[in-house]
This record gives sequence, structure tokens and C-alpha cells, in this order.
Amino acid sequence: MTSPKQGRKIAIIGASGNVGAPTVKALLAQGIHSITAVQRLGAASKFPPNGLDAATSPYHHLVEQNQLLQDKKKIRDLISELGVASWISVTVGPFLDMNMKSGLWGIDVENRKATILDGNVGRVSASGLTHTGQAIAAVLTLPEEALSQGCVQRAMGTMEEGWSVEYQDIHDALKDLEAKIEQQDGNAPFVKFFLSHFQEGSGGDLRHKVNPDELNKLYELGLEDQALEDVIEASV
Repeated sequence: MTSPKQGRKIAIIGASGNVGAPTVKALLAQGIHSITAVQRLGAASKFPPNGLDAATSPYHHLVEQNQLLQDKKKIRDLISELGVASWISVTVGPFLDMNMKSGLWGIDVENRKATILDGNVGRVSASGLTHTGQAIAAVLTLPEEALSQGCVQRAMGTMEEGWSVEYQDIHDALKDLEAKIEQQDGNAPFVKFFLSHFQEGSGGDLRHKVNPDELNKLYELGLEDQALEDVIEASV
């Protein structure tokens, strides 16, 4: 039986961003939501005249090792203590396509170079931006009683043909990043965020948290599988 749908009034912040744009597209495809894009005065982004009772915003930083997320967690904890809001967390892991292009994963697409980490490296769950938008839209389309569950997606693999590949111990890489952070390198905290998750037992592998029954509900509401090869091909 197909999962029932529930239309909502949805106000989305960052609707033209990396996550916001595919999310808005997937929400509009549902055909039952009233969507409002919240923008700064003078913003140039244009959207269809449609409209969120929930605000979505992507966060990319590790709590225990990154001050930015520690500050964010304090605010969320305060909101919970005040009892003035409810929230839903959609966990998809890091964005495979965006981070391959950015170079934050040690992959230089333009020059076909890559650094592969070894030494206590574990599995990492990851998703593409389109897939993430579909997942968020599907969750926001679930009926109210179904919104207490969580679900996760993943992708991983390597291919060396045509690339210059180097190997580095992950512990050495983390030490290098600490030095760069001390030197005020703007990218280093973000790279450290990913490498911290890449270690075995550090929270990057989300497979054990997947509830297949709940995940199937999202597939019935528009979530589509993404092949790892397709995401990588589109990124490189």
C-alpha cells in the first residue's frame, strides 16, 4: 500500500542554495504543498509562486571537534528547553558530489589527482544533493504520525584508472590539518570534519541506523535510488 501524503505550508530558508534548490524542486513535484521561499532584501534568486511550516537548513560540522557546531548545538538545546519548537532531523551523511568538486575530500577533479587515506579508516555513508532534496521532500510529505522516524542513505567506492593516486595515513593528515587550523586556514576545519568521520567508529557509517520499513515509505513518496557511478560521473 502506498504511503499516505500530507500537504503542508512550508517556509524554506536558503531555497536557492546547494540543498535548498533540489529540495524545492522535489517539494513542488509532490503537488500538495504551499511553499514560501524566505530571502534577504535585494536577493536576486527567482522562484515559482508556490510555498512550509518547517524551515530547513544544512549543517556540516562535527560537534565534538568543531566550535561552529558546538555553538549551534547550544542554541538548539536552548530551544528544546524553552519548549517553543519541534524539529525533524534528516540524516544523509556528507554530500558526495559537492565535496568531490570542492576538493575537500582530497580529490582534484580538474587535474585527476586523489589522496587516499589509510590507517583506521572506516566506511562512510554519503548522499548526492538531488537525493538529499528528494529525501527531505518525502519526509515533509509523510503524515504527522510518521514523522518520528529517521532514515539514512550511503555510497562509497574507489577507481584509480586515469588518476594520480597518493596514500596518506589519516592520523598524519589530521595532524597536518591541526597545524593549518593554527595558521587560520579557512578550509582546514571543514576537511578535518570529514576526516574525523572517516575514522572507524567515529559516526560516519550510518547503515546500522537505517529502518528499511521507514525508508520504503520515502521511496513511495518520490525518493529515488542514486547509483554511485552516476553521482561520480556527474561530478567529474
